[in-house]
This record gives sequence, C-alpha cells and structure tokens, in this order.
Amino acid sequence: MTGFSVRGWFWARAFAQVGFSFALLGCTNEEGVTPPGGDEEPRLVGVLISPPSGAVEIDGTLQLTAQPVDQFGNPVDGVDVVFASEAPTVASVDATGLVTGLEAGIAEITATAGEVLGVAPVTVHPPGAQSGADPELPRIYLNTSRDHTASNGDTVRLGPNGDLQNAIDNAQPGDAILLAQGATYSGPIVLRDKTGSGWITIATDMPLPAEGTRVDPSDPGPMAVILAEDVEGAIVTEPRASFYRIAGIEVRSVNDIAMTGLILLGATGDRQDTLGEVPHDIVLDHVYVHGSPTVELQRCIALNAARLAVVDSYVSECHYEGVDSQAIVGWNGPGPFKIVNNYLEGAAENIMFGGADPSIDQLTPSDIEIRRNHIRKPPEWFGDRWSVKNLFELKHARRVLVESNVFENNWANAQVGFAVVLKSENQDGTCPWCVTEHVTFRYNLMQNVTAGFNMSANSGGFETVAANNILFQDNVVYNLAGDSDYNAGNNRLWQLIGQLDRLTIRNNTTIVPGDGSMTAAMMSGGSKTNLVVIDNIMGLGEFGWFGDGVGGGVGALNHYAPGGYVFESNAFTGDASDSYPPGNFFVDTYLQIGFRNFLAADFGLAADSPFKGRASGGGDPGADWDSVMAGLTGVRSN
Repeated sequence: MTGFSVRGWFWARAFAQVGFSFALLGCTNEEGVTPPGGDEEPRLVGVLISPPSGAVEIDGTLQLTAQPVDQFGNPVDGVDVVFASEAPTVASVDATGLVTGLEAGIAEITATAGEVLGVAPVTVHPPGAQSGADPELPRIYLNTSRDHTASNGDTVRLGPNGDLQNAIDNAQPGDAILLAQGATYSGPIVLRDKTGSGWITIATDMPLPAEGTRVDPSDPGPMAVILAEDVEGAIVTEPRASFYRIAGIEVRSVNDIAMTGLILLGATGDRQDTLGEVPHDIVLDHVYVHGSPTVELQRCIALNAARLAVVDSYVSECHYEGVDSQAIVGWNGPGPFKIVNNYLEGAAENIMFGGADPSIDQLTPSDIEIRRNHIRKPPEWFGDRWSVKNLFELKHARRVLVESNVFENNWANAQVGFAVVLKSENQDGTCPWCVTEHVTFRYNLMQNVTAGFNMSANSGGFETVAANNILFQDNVVYNLAGDSDYNAGNNRLWQLIGQLDRLTIRNNTTIVPGDGSMTAAMMSGGSKTNLVVIDNIMGLGEFGWFGDGVGGGVGALNHYAPGGYVFESNAFTGDASDSYPPGNFFVDTYLQIGFRNFLAADFGLAADSPFKGRASGGGDPGADWDSVMAGLTGVRSN
C-alpha cells in the first residue's frame, strides 16, 4: 500500500467536520494542542474517510466522504480528492465516493489528494447475510524511503577514533554523518533536539543494500558498530529529538553486562509525561541490533515516541531470565509506527505494545503497521534458559495491521504457550482508558507453536476498556500443539475470555491435531457480542468449540454468545455435525478437504475439492493460500 508522503510533527485535535473523532497521535484533545514551532505553516498530510470502514450487500451502496487535513488535524479545503477501489471486482466507487458492492469480499477504498491518501476497508456480503464492519485500519502509513528522508546538507566523515557524540551535537538538520567501515563507537549516544528542517543521517560510509533487502547477519559487510558499554544503552534520545535516519549500523551490547536496552527512542515517567516532550520521525534502516547469546538483555528496541520505523533490519538475542524481554516494545509513544521486513527475536514477547502504563495522560499507541516480518524464537532457547511467553502481544493499542508475517516457534514456559495474546490491560492501575481495539490480523503464517490465539476483553483487577473490533482473516496455522516440536502446552487454537465485542474469524485454515486439543475455549467473564465465525477450514481436535462448564458446540455458543452469533459455512474435520449450528460442513480427516497437497503443506483447495465454492459468498472456505504465500515471499530469514 502506498505510504503517506509526509513528514513533520502530528498533533491531535477533535475533528467533527466528518462526524468522528480524529486523533493522529492516538489522543483526542477538544481544544487542540499547540505543536512545537507553533508558527509552522499548515500543510496537507492526510485524508480522512468517513465512515472509516463499512459493509454493504452485493448490489447495495455505501456513501463515503473524504476530507483532506493538515498536520494539526484541521480541514484543508479546495483540494481535489480522487476515489479508487483496490479490488474493483469486489466493489466499485464513483467520483463522489459512492461504493457499490459487486461480489463477496473486501475492497480497500482509497481517497487520494495530491501525494497523500486515506484508506477505508469495505466488506461486501451476500443479500441477507449478517456482517459487521471490519476494524478500522491505520490512518497513517509512514513513508520511509531514502529519497523521502534524504540528507541534503553537509557530509561529515568520522574516522575510527572520531567523537560521534560531538559530531551529532554539531550536526545541522540535513547533514549526514558517515562512520568509518568496521569502526566501533562507544555508546550511549544521544540524538539531540535540533532547530530547523531536514533529516540527519547517521550511517556507515558504504553503499547500503537496496531498500526492501533485509540485513544478513552472516554477511553484514563492514558495518560500523555502536557499542552499549553500560546499562544506559547504545542509542537514546533527548526530548523532542526528531528527523534522524540510522542506517547500515550494527548496534550491540558488550558480552558481560546485563542490559536494560540497546535503542531507546523516547522515555517514560516524569522524563516524558507530555506530548510536547515526545521525540518523533526516526527511522532505523538496515540495522543489526543484537545482544550476546549468553548475557541478559531486556529489550533491543523501545518505541516510546512518534512516527517511528524499523525496516529491513535484524534484531536478535533479546532475552532475560525472570524478566520480560522483547525485540520491540512500546507503551509511551503515540505512534504511528512502522515495523516492516525485519527478523525479530525476543524471549518473552517478540513484539509488544503495552505492558506498562503510559505516563502521558490519555495516550494510546496507534496506527501500527506490522508487515513482512519473520517473528521467531530460536529452537535453541527451548528449556529454562530464558523466560518465554509469546510471539506477539497487544495490551494497549489501536488501529493495528498485522499482515504477511511468519510467526514461528513458541512453547509453554513463563506462559502457557499461546503464540498471540490480545487483551486490554491497565497494567499498573493508572490507565483506565487502556484498550486494544481495531486490530486486523491477516495473511499470516503460524507454525510450530503449542497454542494459537488468546484473546481477553480485559486482564487484571484494574478498570479498562474491553478489547473490541478484532479480525482474523486468511491466516494459516499448522504444526500446532501435539504436531509441534514442543508438545507440552495449552493445546488450544483459540481462547476467548470475557466480554469481547466484534470478534470476527473468517477464511482461515487451521490444522488442529486430534488428541488432547481443542479448536476454541470460550471462558467466563462476560458474554461475547457480535461474534462471527465464517468460511473457515478448521480441525475440531478432541474437544471442538468448548465452553467452560457447559460443553461443546451449540451449547457453548448459546451460553457464551447469548445475544446471537454467526457460525456458518465452516468446513470442520471431526464427526460432530449434530452438535453445531446448521450450515457447516464436516469430514473425518483433512485429506477429505481436498487440499492440493496436504502432506506437502500446500493448503490451496484442489479444483475437484468438494468445498470449492461452498463459502458464504460463493467463494472457497479457508485462507486464500496463494495470496498468503505470495505475501510471504522472501519473509523468512533462515
């Protein structure tokens, strides 16, 4: 998807002209917030579409409106807007924003004004079919191209014994600081707040690999090294530091000191308790960030700022015993965030947003793009060496797109083994607004894990907003539970706890083994509302869809989703047709599904599959295997 061609500082403001609250920084302020440099000229940075997502029947219509906005959230009038459909066979859109449903599926409708755009997903469903609007996607996609962040000022070449901090202190916006190949520079270095415009580049003095090419640690080339020599880290920021690109550099810890973190962008507590102190516009490009195989490191990269990106990088050996550790974590930055085309290792959580309460009032990390990453725990970590929890966790986040990633290797250790954990959590009791909402998880591959997805409306004893608007679509899960290399664990594909609202599980293919496993556990804590389970291929395992205290099938669904649910057009393996709602399909084994080659893990439906065209809209149940595989080309690092 095309990213916004924008840079600058985004502040939040209530935006009533199009009928919904607009918060570019994840915080709404009815009075507006004066940005740093209050005399900055307004400029076009985005397009708001209203409604931000929607649903329409085949042959039905939906009217969208679009409003260009500036960096302060104010409307920009007199700018032409062009509507387009990214899936014109699913839905068309005319010049006025009128969408017409053509066939079942999802179409992303774009509204472009100059070089910026907005996106609204529209779900098209057959007449009479129940369907809710999909979660809202991120409103902002960061443009991290080198052309966009080019440094056009002076170039400073720093020798092997040069003073990097002094070079940063003296750099002017637009300058480039080039480090000697293979040289080591002692950290922590501090990225300074500068006056003026222009990106400061800090890079090794060498040609960088092409954009979209990930760092290879087996052959990193003559990268310069920034070394964290004590617990303060290698790269940190002062308040309001902005417009830095760190490229082609190795960042690592020494081999004998347990570290808190390596790259710490932004701060927490009284060092950063207002939006005016937040650093912004920092890109980590082709960086190799790692700890030592034997020494504790709590976090490799902390994203507690705004407009941050990690691209084409390799992050590894982020692990700790008895303490949570992550490759990437954030809780006190408003976003947006871009995490694209990286290899990421973290013992407790590879990626996590939340985990501590923000020190900025009403802040929610928002507009998070996580695509084409290999998110993995090395098998060598199996055992009790490091505290292992999950591969991906959200405790406090809004408008998150998780697309075309590989999630690999997770086992029971410090948690029960779920690979993905989504919940709202007021971690320390000071964040009653904490929420996880509007999460889209699609076209991902998960394998070799003891359990799949754990979703909880809220967690802990403190007040919070219940998790809501979560979509799982076109994901593939195999080598689960007893089929994995790590047999002991929870052995559940889905777990639903508490009063979740608007959870949709659609067109997924999940291979669930038979013995000791269950497709879903529905737990107490409140009714599930607006639950949709449709067009999937799933194994029922030994226990199927099971409700705590009430058994499986219809009994579980009626008890835990008493307000109604959609549960249809799913193809299940397991003879339980009498226990489930009508309109689903049952076979004894996966071989009867009619995959192209089940034993070779080719999960596309063969032309003669009995389930071709049996989905609710006339398409195929299960994930779009060919689209999943196309999106994962080149994602694995090893």
